[in-house]
Amino acid sequence: MDSLSKLTASGVSFEFEGNRYEISPLSLIDLSRIKQFVREFIMQDAKKMAALMTEAGAPAEHITELWKEALAAAKKPLQSGFVQEPECLEEFFLLSLQRKNPDINSGTVKKMLSDPDILNQMIKTTKDLNEDEVEVKKT
Repeated sequence: MDSLSKLTASGVSFEFEGNRYEISPLSLIDLSRIKQFVREFIMQDAKKMAALMTEAGAPAEHITELWKEALAAAKKPLQSGFVQEPECLEEFFLLSLQRKNPDINSGTVKKMLSDPDILNQMIKTTKDLNEDEVEVKKT
């Protein structure tokens, strides 16, 4: 999550399908929305998994453990591995991009995150930001 926060705060801009977009810092309201989105994602994922496990005849204690793990992850959704799921990343970038690009929609964000050029630019920017931080810590 820390790298994602750095990326949105960096003001990276890029062109996609002939339009210019800029990633913006997230507000506390945006972060609250992302937390809720990830919480709901966690619980829906657990519900699907529990149904599959029940259908497969898994022992009740395994299903109970699944729900315990899901509830624990939902308590700290931004610290869970679920925040890295494609749907959660899409929501993160949608909210960040909407600040300066209010007409953007989730379909466009999904296409952006499937575009290797856009992903490479974001990865490079994140690496550059992390390297800058490392260099600052060394001095």
